[in-house]
Amino acid sequence: MSEELAYKTISELSSLIQTKEISPVELTEAVLNRAERLNEKIHAYIHIHRDDALRDAKQAEQEINTGTYRGPMHGIPVAMKDMFAFKDWIRTMGSNIHPDKPAGYDATVVARLKEAGAIFTGTLHMTEYAMSGSSNPKYGICKNPWNLDYFPGGSSTGSGAALAADMVIGSVGSDTGGSVRNPSSWSGVVSLKPTYGRISKYGVFPVSWTYDHLGPMGKNVKDVAHIFEAIAGYDPKDSSTRAEQVPKISEHLSKDITGLTIGIDEEHFFSQIHPEVDSVVRKAIMRLEEMGANVKRVKVPYVEYTNFVEIVTAYSEAATIHQHSLRERPEDFGDDVQASLYFGHLFNSTDYTLAQHLRRKMTEGFTEVFREVDVLIAPSTPIPAPSFKDREKMFEKENNHVPDFKERGTRLSSPANAAGIPSISIPCGFVNDLPIGIQMMGKFFDEQTLFNIAYAYEQAYPLNRKPDL
Repeated sequence: MSEELAYKTISELSSLIQTKEISPVELTEAVLNRAERLNEKIHAYIHIHRDDALRDAKQAEQEINTGTYRGPMHGIPVAMKDMFAFKDWIRTMGSNIHPDKPAGYDATVVARLKEAGAIFTGTLHMTEYAMSGSSNPKYGICKNPWNLDYFPGGSSTGSGAALAADMVIGSVGSDTGGSVRNPSSWSGVVSLKPTYGRISKYGVFPVSWTYDHLGPMGKNVKDVAHIFEAIAGYDPKDSSTRAEQVPKISEHLSKDITGLTIGIDEEHFFSQIHPEVDSVVRKAIMRLEEMGANVKRVKVPYVEYTNFVEIVTAYSEAATIHQHSLRERPEDFGDDVQASLYFGHLFNSTDYTLAQHLRRKMTEGFTEVFREVDVLIAPSTPIPAPSFKDREKMFEKENNHVPDFKERGTRLSSPANAAGIPSISIPCGFVNDLPIGIQMMGKFFDEQTLFNIAYAYEQAYPLNRKPDL
């Protein structure tokens, strides 16, 4: 079976499936064949479930042949970061502690994708508990398809790598401080961290209750819109979800950004950026100006406290979530995760209360800025994708000092998690022949504007390159 179908996007494939030019079985076999062939090299998957995927593909084929077409996701192979509950599948969270038995139920996002007709091919690699800064060798080191000596980003490592390598057509990851946007930037794909409350977290193992978001990831902007539409919306099983109507974003994508106002916070989002990343992102902003957008310099109040707010909040909550395992099985955690969890126990109620106060002030600051601009733009990551060798040196130099690493890794992406505003990352160029992403942040529940500007840029300046595999 040819692997060529695996190179295509959801938008391309859904049209072919609906008109019966290809079958879900044919597509699923092509994706599985490519995933199995490349996984020993890239380790994007933790588990590939060929038999289950082909069974579901045959069911989708039968439904479509008898006139029951469910929409753009019907018959599309997807795979999830390995922290989502599946009724019959084991999930590992990238750890040595949890790979024991199936969850016995489906996470809401999994259930909604099943309802949309998606075909699950397996579960994808991730850093340990979506916390670790390491490459997590427990399930094979996940590698960047653009250069196998480089890290693909995390914590949704397998999602970014699998999409870049055409080992899957779509994915959903989690984002606590940048964990869908970081691998999207370094793997050359697209991801959305939506407004807090847009997507149910029911059935997804938490990192931090108040920082966690789930985000669709895809090969292009429209694909991410299709996945978002399938999974977003209120869920009575998750009290954090909101009842705002989910728009049909894919049907209203626009390439016209004339008059759109882009905000640039030089002091925070363009400070201490790798010079080549800075150059690539500023070139992308100039292109957006040429396409009709306006640029305005702004300052987001309290955003300079991002690092303190994230570390106190997310690490305190993570320490609480893992307190039993940390007490009973500390040796089964990776060194960096164990250190992070112990570190989270050091904060007291005063620290946590102050962090929440500053977080509210930051959120109010974003709201104030969005009265002046339509979107904020920044690099998705402050540095280009590092090599595995460079990452080892980084950890040796810092002696596993959590605050410094987190400040470096999430300084640009974490503010959107703290405030709960939506943020999308799309490729905008290359540094050292590796992709770099640009991040666009928007108003609460205004994902449509983010998708429009991202779509406009993507259509005008497509990546037009793939990894040589």
